[in-house]
Amino acid sequence: MVGCDPWPDYVQLAMSDEMVGECYYVMQGASEFVVTGKMKDFDIREDLHKIKVPTLMLSGTNDEATPYVVKEGYDLIPDCEWALIQGAAHIGNATHGEEYMEAVENFISRFD
Repeated sequence: MVGCDPWPDYVQLAMSDEMVGECYYVMQGASEFVVTGKMKDFDIREDLHKIKVPTLMLSGTNDEATPYVVKEGYDLIPDCEWALIQGAAHIGNATHGEEYMEAVENFISRFD
């Protein structure tokens, strides 16, 4: 599934002008693909090795955060786990909800 029609309420709210608003534009900039805001020089990679809690990275094969990009972070976090959801894009929790929930539930159940 590429998208949802209509998008779930939580996606519509997250994408609304009320939620995105000025903060998004100040931090990110006007584009999803070229960061021009205050986050443009943000880089946390050198600190990822300090994470000492169970960590799950969750992404989709069709995500704008490509598997290559996600793997870079995955490799830097000690004992990190990664669930790569086939066919999911950036809002995979909406388009591939069952797969995402299964991955999260499987991960969390081991740390209850």
